Amino acid sequence: MATTVASQQALETWLAEYTSLRAEISWLIDGGTKYQNFAITLLGLLFTALAWVIEHAPRMLIPMLLVAPFLFTLLGFLYCRQHEEVYVVAAYLKDYVRPRVRCLVNDDAIWGWEEFKAKHAEHWSMVFALRAMLFVAPSIGSIIAVLAYAFSQRLISFHLLRHFVPAVFVAWFCFNVCIVVLLGFYLFRIMHLPKRIMGGQS
Repeated sequence: MATTVASQQALETWLAEYTSLRAEISWLIDGGTKYQNFAITLLGLLFTALAWVIEHAPRMLIPMLLVAPFLFTLLGFLYCRQHEEVYVVAAYLKDYVRPRVRCLVNDDAIWGWEEFKAKHAEHWSMVFALRAMLFVAPSIGSIIAVLAYAFSQRLISFHLLRHFVPAVFVAWFCFNVCIVVLLGFYLFRIMHLPKRIMGGQS
């Protein structure tokens, strides 16, 4: 009887932890969705602002284009971090909580849906990459636009550099390139999380 009561208490404890962690996963996914929505809203604002700046304040074009990659990459890093946390929690549930609950109830089929879903989620990396383009594409587009505008206005010419391109703009441009490259590497790393952390399962 004592063993049965202890097993029941252990099962209730594990189930409570499972419920809590599943709620945390939902919170993390919702957070990632909010970052996506922020990126979409920021993209719309950027296009609207660009149209106004080009017509009324062309001197503000480069500063605006230099700020945009930082904002998008910041959102991108936060978005990726949310998804990384999701798979860390999911790995704990898979490797630590699930086996113990199955042992207590003597049923290896419990929570089998998650394993079934993982085996058939073959295109997760593609979907994640497309979503990540919300952060990467505007950043790269802004960097290319800065270069195109600078060349068209002869701002990159070496003999005009010290007169027309403030050093802070050059430094900020290089900083943008670095953080976009870092975001690209981070995205590539995140894309393999299901196999690397979860072992092909969730």
